[in-house]
Amino acid sequence: MRSLPVLTMALQVALAVTPSAAFALERDSATLTVHVTGFKNAEGRAIINLFCEGQDVMKLKQAYRRANSAIENGEATFTFSDLPAGDYAISVFHDLNDNGELDHSMGVPAEPLAFSNGFHLSLFSGLPTFEKLKFSFGPKTPVVEIRFK
Repeated sequence: MRSLPVLTMALQVALAVTPSAAFALERDSATLTVHVTGFKNAEGRAIINLFCEGQDVMKLKQAYRRANSAIENGEATFTFSDLPAGDYAISVFHDLNDNGELDHSMGVPAEPLAFSNGFHLSLFSGLPTFEKLKFSFGPKTPVVEIRFK
């Protein structure tokens, strides 16, 4: 069994480190605002999916965070608070019928899609991947702009 002074010293070290570790986590967390433009109309809602590194951006329901917003004047704005610094990817779709799902027709998305990092879905771009959509987020990158084309 360890002596009481050794246990006391270990406890003091743990307590001394914990506040600074918590402060470091707070300092590395920030609020991300995503401003999306280019919606053709205000029907339905805008749905955003935020992915962490290692996630499959094709699996929308497994996104790290997901939110929806009304569309006004062709724009929607989303806010993610307490987001740790790191690499993320975003997909946004215009849920025209407001059913909460990205609808497909013959295997192809039937509702407009937009992505982070300037990625646009086309015959030449291939499918979206985390690497293609990736952007770095930290306290000095508070706003990401995404535009529907």
